[in-house]
Amino acid sequence: MFGISSDLIVLIFLVILLVLVFKLISEFIVRLVVILLFAGLGYYYVYYHTDFFDKHKDNAIVKVVEKKMDFVSIFEFQNDFCSKKNKSRTDEITCECIIKPLVEDLKSRFSDRELKKLQKDKARYLKEILSALKRNKAEILKELDERNARDVWDNMLDELRRGKFLGN
Repeated sequence: MFGISSDLIVLIFLVILLVLVFKLISEFIVRLVVILLFAGLGYYYVYYHTDFFDKHKDNAIVKVVEKKMDFVSIFEFQNDFCSKKNKSRTDEITCECIIKPLVEDLKSRFSDRELKKLQKDKARYLKEILSALKRNKAEILKELDERNARDVWDNMLDELRRGKFLGN
């Protein structure tokens, strides 16, 4: 008969076991890669083709302001910064470069009656201010750069994040 040694049987068993293990591992790896690929494509779509993440960033600022009882509108802020007789350089730059474009943007999109109604709804009002900031950001930054005052923008954003821009 054939003289099959025990070493040959063990070798054949190991090769079969290796093929089975490789097949199971490769299927798992392929499935894992496919799942990660679809998750990555989904994240890419949501991040770059929707405003899902922007909405949640804005909502964090809105929540801070909604908790405040002494809510100040951008028009009151305009009176504070733009009506002073002895304005500092920062107040003047804030008024001219940031507040006036925001007020003009709001007045171009809403009637006086709508603005009064809008100011009563803090969350919607702040969302409109943030969208006006986004629309006018390039123009505002260009004006600030011309005046060598980019720090005014950074300070205003810090105050907005802390909720001081629209009320203390």
